[in-house]
Amino acid sequence: MTDGEDDVFSRAEDSFENNEYVCVTPCYVSQDGSDIVATNYLNVRLKKCDDITLLASLAEEYHLEIVRQDVFLPLWYVLSITPQTGLTSVEVANLLFETGHFQCSVADFTSAGLDADNKSSVLPFCPNDESVSSQWAIYRTDDYSFDINLFPAWEYSTGRGVTIGIVDTGVDVTHGDLSDNVMGEGFDCETGISHSLVYDEHGTHCAGIAAAVTNNHLMIAGVAPEAKLVSISKLMSGSSTNNALKLADGISWAWQNGIDVLSCSWHMNVENEAIDEAIENALQYGRQGKGCVIVFAAGNQMTGQVSYPARIDERIITVGAITRLGAKASFSNYGVGLDVVAPGHEILSTLPLNNLGYKDGTSMACPHVSGLAALMLGKNPSLTNQDVARIISLTTRKDGLMNASFTEHEEYGTWDLRYGYGLIDAEMAVLAVPEDEGGLTSKTERNSLQQESVRFCFSKQSDIVISSPTIIKSIAVKSSQGFTMWHVLCNSNRVVCPLGESLSPSQIYIFMVRTEAGTSVFKYKK
Repeated sequence: MTDGEDDVFSRAEDSFENNEYVCVTPCYVSQDGSDIVATNYLNVRLKKCDDITLLASLAEEYHLEIVRQDVFLPLWYVLSITPQTGLTSVEVANLLFETGHFQCSVADFTSAGLDADNKSSVLPFCPNDESVSSQWAIYRTDDYSFDINLFPAWEYSTGRGVTIGIVDTGVDVTHGDLSDNVMGEGFDCETGISHSLVYDEHGTHCAGIAAAVTNNHLMIAGVAPEAKLVSISKLMSGSSTNNALKLADGISWAWQNGIDVLSCSWHMNVENEAIDEAIENALQYGRQGKGCVIVFAAGNQMTGQVSYPARIDERIITVGAITRLGAKASFSNYGVGLDVVAPGHEILSTLPLNNLGYKDGTSMACPHVSGLAALMLGKNPSLTNQDVARIISLTTRKDGLMNASFTEHEEYGTWDLRYGYGLIDAEMAVLAVPEDEGGLTSKTERNSLQQESVRFCFSKQSDIVISSPTIIKSIAVKSSQGFTMWHVLCNSNRVVCPLGESLSPSQIYIFMVRTEAGTSVFKYKK
């Protein structure tokens, strides 16, 4: 046995002893002698559209999840094995093919050993980072209700091409789990020069949550593992003077230097017009007029008002904190202006000098949302900051949040005083982002998100009719019970959904209808 093989077995034994969730998948040798590994997925091609009923029946029999219908090849479906399946994807693919019901059924394989130049293209769906199992916010082994549903989102985007400015106390750019994602010298608000400093560990912790390097066998996984981090440093306590103007300078430098997302885990006790002006400019002029996405922590003062400057503009995404039990964190501010919540209690992340550590605060919740915004812009950089805010708010999870009372009076669905529109759902938010077709203007992209592009009406009391001028490619439906994909007949621009059979009374449903013209989002309560 080689040293490498011995290390693999040692890690496996440790995981079993510690009752960690362990996924064992077979490894094969291809015809050219390369090592290949079967993933959890398999791909099935129907013989005809109506065979979806056969596929659904067999998926239930073998405890498979129907992940999605392929957009460009509508007879193809992606399925995934689950812990209840008890078989590998290879075994299940063979069983489905042997039924004779399907044109093709093949397991999905990935290379076990890639060249260094190709590492960035590896999909980190099951990251190998040493401490990822301790990151309950993105990976819960005991209860999946209150993580941010991150791993499935990486199938669509990892944030490549997006820059996140960490406006904080400075990022340790030499940290082993951050350095590969750090871009440029950054900016120091105290000195006014483009060389960021590190004043304490807070900024490094926030940076790791947003975009620590993933699948590098080190430490943790960031929400947007291929986004680039830019450190914008500021002494947040002590003897610093002219604090407001210095922070305004940092925000101004960020948008003028092409930063896409500004992650701001801080507040000020006194309102200041310079801060207001800098934020307004970033929201209006950043990203070539599409506006920087600005994310602020709601604050830790335990009050019924979100902190300043998080509350000054509705285009700012303001984030409160929850615990792993789905309760509002005791320290988290709440009330008017709160948009969403994210995990902010006992959060593991990077600390200076190649360390890791736990911290609490809405400061920790904020970069979870900043990372999610980067995933969305990585999928479609044409989104405006308002598009990002709207999609994040529309695709939240609300079920199970402790003592929540969501009411129907807000722009983006039901809203609660403690939780805003709810807990962010990374997969659903990224799924709702329309594909970037290239060359589209931001106006076209914004229009593609509006309900007017798809007609949503009723044919009788129990049916919904969804129709479109262009071909409907897929329909995603989200409720408190989870996420499902509804089957769409090939080349159809009209779908009838029998509500009496599939939707429950008193439930709120979010429909995301994807057509050739874009994606439309609807809210429905039966």
